[in-house]
Amino acid sequence: MVTQSKEYIRRTVPLRVKLSPDMAARLDSISRPRGVTAATLAALIIGEYVDRVERREKEQQGLFEGSRVECPEHTATA
Repeated sequence: MVTQSKEYIRRTVPLRVKLSPDMAARLDSISRPRGVTAATLAALIIGEYVDRVERREKEQQGLFEGSRVECPEHTATA
């Protein structure tokens, strides 16, 4: 059995986000059954989104670096 240690990160930076009443209600309806506040769920969603974007950018950067080929026509000669 694999056990994972939970990493607790304190959220100390406030961030205001304005939602439409409909979106706030939708977020609340998802968070309540999970036993967390809408703000906690929103923080989790933002964190997951940022991780996904950063991972995708790193993968794309690796693809570009791996496919970089020097073209003799465009290589400066001294």
